[in-house]
Amino acid sequence: MKLTAEQIVQNWNDLIKVIDDNFEGERKDKLKAMYMDMEERMCMQPASSFDHYHNAFEGGYVDHVLRVCRNSLKVYDLWKDLGMIMEDIDRETLLFTALHH
Repeated sequence: MKLTAEQIVQNWNDLIKVIDDNFEGERKDKLKAMYMDMEERMCMQPASSFDHYHNAFEGGYVDHVLRVCRNSLKVYDLWKDLGMIMEDIDRETLLFTALHH
């Protein structure tokens, strides 16, 4: 897979939007500062340096993290809809974990 420059920029903007929309206070401020400091490096990073691993292409790291975030939220919402006990985890903690898995 190969991402266009526009897709890489859009993915980065989507990643920052995940932070803006789902975090608050000091955690949000620190996450944004860290990600903005590493923007140039992170935007273009592959998820793996091995060609046969997932997302081993330019921009693959951010693409992968966004997929993990989206799918984690889908599972969270499904479990909640099914009546699972969710008192030990909240969306912010889930997304923090997904961002940094």
